[in-house]
Amino acid sequence: MDAFLSREARQSLEALRLIPSGPAPGGVLLGHKRDHRFIIEKVFPCPSHLFLTPEVFFELDSVFEGRVIGFFSFRSSSPKNILRPHGFGKLYLEVRRDSHNKMALNSFVIEREKRFILLPISLKFDEKGAKE
Repeated sequence: MDAFLSREARQSLEALRLIPSGPAPGGVLLGHKRDHRFIIEKVFPCPSHLFLTPEVFFELDSVFEGRVIGFFSFRSSSPKNILRPHGFGKLYLEVRRDSHNKMALNSFVIEREKRFILLPISLKFDEKGAKE
């Protein structure tokens, strides 16, 4: 299983990271899943507290016509609010800065063993995007 990040989605994440007032806390990833690949087409920033309840998550997913495939966060702490049943099988991107102050991404899929966990998966970019 892996994820593919479109150029538009990568640019949006980079732009959100550069906002002087501080990065957005996170948001949702929009796209679709093909076979064993998440295809991230766009990102939609929103407060991470929206993911606390399944009701709000499903309403948001309905607005985007079922195209919410995951979540992203600019925080490196564990995303406890999405490690719940409504996050199962979704993608999670952790956006951070590397040692050269460039955007770096870690990608995971939300799975369940005895509890909900994040399993690392590879992230691919389009040919014009630079992978960290």
